[in-house]
Amino acid sequence: MRDWHAHDPATFLKIPECDDEFEITSNKSAIDRADAVVFSYAVFDHMKNDYLSYTHSAIRNPNVAFILSIQESEHHNYPMMPKKFDGIFNFIWMFRREAHIHPEFQEMYDKYEKPDEKWNYGSDFSYEFLKAKTKLAAWVVTNCNIQPGGRNEFVEQLRKHGIAVDIYGRCGNHSCEGNYTENNCFPRLGKEYKFYMALENSLCLDYITEKPAHGWENGMLPIIWGVGKKELAAPPGSYIDALEFKTIEELAERIKYLDKNPREYFKYFEWRQLYNTTLSYHAAFHCYAWRKIKKLTMELRANVTANAESAIGIKNLEFWRAYFYNDKLKLNCKNCVEEGVNVTHPNMNLHRLYNNVSKCVEALN
Repeated sequence: MRDWHAHDPATFLKIPECDDEFEITSNKSAIDRADAVVFSYAVFDHMKNDYLSYTHSAIRNPNVAFILSIQESEHHNYPMMPKKFDGIFNFIWMFRREAHIHPEFQEMYDKYEKPDEKWNYGSDFSYEFLKAKTKLAAWVVTNCNIQPGGRNEFVEQLRKHGIAVDIYGRCGNHSCEGNYTENNCFPRLGKEYKFYMALENSLCLDYITEKPAHGWENGMLPIIWGVGKKELAAPPGSYIDALEFKTIEELAERIKYLDKNPREYFKYFEWRQLYNTTLSYHAAFHCYAWRKIKKLTMELRANVTANAESAIGIKNLEFWRAYFYNDKLKLNCKNCVEEGVNVTHPNMNLHRLYNNVSKCVEALN
């Protein structure tokens, strides 16, 4: 499989947990012997000529899967995909659940044959676990720009209601030694903090990234600010959904209550009695994606052999472009809460989002 937009394929995309199953490279000269090629939409604007030359090659092998990868939210204002690319890509890889390849994280968790009793409240382990947590909430953030999802204001509102949120990274006054990676900062935070602020930069449908996993993997309770079917990716009873609260004050009171009631707080870790985190988010995300791509590639080859119509690339990218722009109405229609994010009444954002989605669908029909 080839990904032209990997920062360092040898380290970032070389996943030990499934390394023996795949060869990943960003070497464009290897395209003629690839099984699948991943094209990043994030760099499309300044690489479209390269993309065009390779995707429209007269010697393109129909058995090779061409995959369009869209890994950021719609708020990044992706460029329009010209119609000349219709029929080129076989599959779409993005966070939306309608995509052929979308994040699945069930592989992060293995079910124990026997319950792990140390995660029972009252065990020696639970006592030490709670005793070490002397701080309330941590947030690691490196993008200091005002985000369309309103997460900066969300944190400020929580602080106004008495919730101490320590900010790490370039945007805060707290720091970990070295870089802010899973290997150094998050394990340390997990020992000291009860809550982790898992705040997405955009409130877009199904857009849930690695942020909650920083809590699950390191013993913190994630407070999720994002829109998606969290129950499909999360262990049962393992997070707080900020958007379920009518007001920010209600959320703040819930956090305070859990802070003062260790038995109630520890209930959010009862899933650890039954499940073990066997893979990191990074490994689960990419191993699942590579395996899914392998499966789709095999299906594509079978369809090519059978001369099936399904072997033809996506004939019209209009459906996918609609996630970014609505061509018919010539206005933004991005299925996101674009403006006026309501952080004082979080639940209202859901209604606004789904109304926007309905309008987009109606406009395209």
